[in-house]
Amino acid sequence: MADSLQTIQEVVRFWGEDKPEAEVFTFVNKHGRVSVYTPREIARLSSRFASLLLHSYGFSVGDVIANGLPNSPERLITDVGIIMAGCIMVNCQVLEKDGSDLWNTARVAKCKGVIIPVSSASAPYCLFSPLLQSSCPDARGTQAGDGLVYLSTNNAPELTKAILVNRFSVDEPLQIQQSFLNRLRAVDEPEDLPSSKPEDVAVLFATSGSSGFCKLVPRTHEEILVAARSFQGGKDGRYFSDRPFGWMGGFPFDYLAYCSVRVLQDQFAGEQARTCRDIWSVIGREKCTAAAMVPVTIEELIRHFEAEKPEFVLPAIVTSGQPLRETLSKALGLITHALVAAYSSTEAGMVCASLVTSAAQMADFFSGRPIPGVQLKIVDEDGNEVPRGKDGQVLVKSFRNLQSYYRQPEETKALFTQDGWLLTGDRGWMDESGNFYCLGRSGDAVLQGSVVIYSSWPEGILSKCPDVAQVSVVVVPTTSKESVLCACVVPTLDSDLTEEKLMKFYRESFFGSTPMAAEPSSSSHETTPKQPRGFVIDLKKILFLDDLPKTQTGKVNKKELLNLASKAMLG
Repeated sequence: MADSLQTIQEVVRFWGEDKPEAEVFTFVNKHGRVSVYTPREIARLSSRFASLLLHSYGFSVGDVIANGLPNSPERLITDVGIIMAGCIMVNCQVLEKDGSDLWNTARVAKCKGVIIPVSSASAPYCLFSPLLQSSCPDARGTQAGDGLVYLSTNNAPELTKAILVNRFSVDEPLQIQQSFLNRLRAVDEPEDLPSSKPEDVAVLFATSGSSGFCKLVPRTHEEILVAARSFQGGKDGRYFSDRPFGWMGGFPFDYLAYCSVRVLQDQFAGEQARTCRDIWSVIGREKCTAAAMVPVTIEELIRHFEAEKPEFVLPAIVTSGQPLRETLSKALGLITHALVAAYSSTEAGMVCASLVTSAAQMADFFSGRPIPGVQLKIVDEDGNEVPRGKDGQVLVKSFRNLQSYYRQPEETKALFTQDGWLLTGDRGWMDESGNFYCLGRSGDAVLQGSVVIYSSWPEGILSKCPDVAQVSVVVVPTTSKESVLCACVVPTLDSDLTEEKLMKFYRESFFGSTPMAAEPSSSSHETTPKQPRGFVIDLKKILFLDDLPKTQTGKVNKKELLNLASKAMLG
């Protein structure tokens, strides 16, 4: 019955009635289990939130709402609630302190509202709190009194409303005496909600852009459900994943398709386990049967448990997001019985996957085999297919391929070849047996964790320094088979700029640059960090030059810059 339903709204209601008391989302932190959510509660609370969006907050079907909540019950309910209202959810990512990354997304998507946690540890809250104005009267002309406030910014003129989500009572900017979820539980049963069509957009997934800003991948109700039902591996067991809800890797496809169980950390209060050993304890305590882990985490666990055997062995670990290494095979028999090596992208969905149960199957860069319904080929710079074993550009054909970026026609133009192959931007090769090996990004991009970083992003940040006249960032290969970023900078005349000063300016441009220090919050139940924990793009070196070398056509000579940067890195 569930596999015949065509919209996410129908599926959420179906599971709420078919398996009302199943424990499907278990939220944990370093201390233990925090809460458990059932399909009935998910359906009820998300529908009530959807009703508030449409009938009290003044949003309309098709409006884009950015969600800045971390993984938590509140994030689950609001994400699903946005979709239940017929609106479109996009992740609210804020890395830069001036909000440049978020403002670009908001303008492109024409966001009408944003959901933010009331916490000084939250980058979205730190960005938006100076912009909040007053409580919004709801559509009935009364004060909503539930966290809805006006905001105003020239950076995104259509973004005029913020929904503040709290877990504890707070004093500013509103007098909120109940937690967000308790207020939802007290709301009347929802008024009639609109019914979406299968072809309506439900979610905008963000992916890295060559301009340094996110590109938006629209996914319809139909596309999400078709993709979800094509993955049989998520059907049974208890699956641990810390991937963010708002990104494709963390979106609850498995729940929509099979009412599957997900175990994840509640990050709202900042008490989640952070070390690999503590995360392993969480997985064991919850008796998980599989887990999603990036290769770096697996390598940390291998190093930890080579000296001290673990208390349990996981049946399976799913890993992707970075080029894989042969050394990951050490995990087999030590912390897991099987590795699932996968290769995917936001634009193409799942492309390759293979079950690895012996060290002989694992080699550097191994990324599985193309899954059913997916074609993959490797081409040279002229678009000609190369022989097996030779590396080149990775192209994909799949029923999961996106049709176009959301309201980004210029970005879409370079997305496909004339005969319909998706240009992934990755390099790799295929062996004679049809196995795929991914080397990573090609061109001016590197991987940091599972995040693709284009050189234009740090370029844009460095160019904001008043002492920088010109800047160009290049990708420098290293002896460890990895690539790093090096900035080539021409200072302004008479500037006393140094590498140390510019690096300090650069790092302080990110929310994640300041170490956290605890201070008492307005609630006796939590300790709130003074600064948000964030992500800083790793810049290995800054090289100062009198001028940037140019080609005969007057463009920056990236090849010459790469030679200069490589020598500077070695020196």
